[in-house]
Amino acid sequence: MAIIYGDNSSNVRAGKVININRYEWNTRTSVLSTSGGSTRWIYENTFNKLESTSTIVVQAYIQGWSNSAGAVQGVVYVGNQNEESGVGYQYTASSYLKIYHVNTAITNNTQTGTIGFGVGFRANNGGSNERPFDSWWNPSSSDDNRLGQSGSIFLVWEIMP
Repeated sequence: MAIIYGDNSSNVRAGKVININRYEWNTRTSVLSTSGGSTRWIYENTFNKLESTSTIVVQAYIQGWSNSAGAVQGVVYVGNQNEESGVGYQYTASSYLKIYHVNTAITNNTQTGTIGFGVGFRANNGGSNERPFDSWWNPSSSDDNRLGQSGSIFLVWEIMP
């Protein structure tokens, strides 16, 4: 049975998830800013990639405190590939808890075994002192006494086409 989309394109089968890795990071950490367009890595770890033809989807939900740049470019790497990623966060002029979302699919990485991944940001114009939040990743009651220790979540999905 095919899935028919609104533009009349179709998909006769969906991909099969063969591996999911979930990572939590709940350490209050100061936010570094960019320097001359360099990438700042927020979180890095490894996972076991099972198949050379699989697609890797990286999702991240990262908590931060306070406002800073209204726009930075998200970057994700998987193994030996960097990918400018779909990233979003709501910029407001208020200094409160904010969320930095990352959703990226890497479709042509043929590596297998234990490989690294990372989620970061950079200023596309080569600017310095750019960052999505002014103060902290994973804020705590030190930032606002209504909070406990917050945390961020990273998901790495391996999907067969």
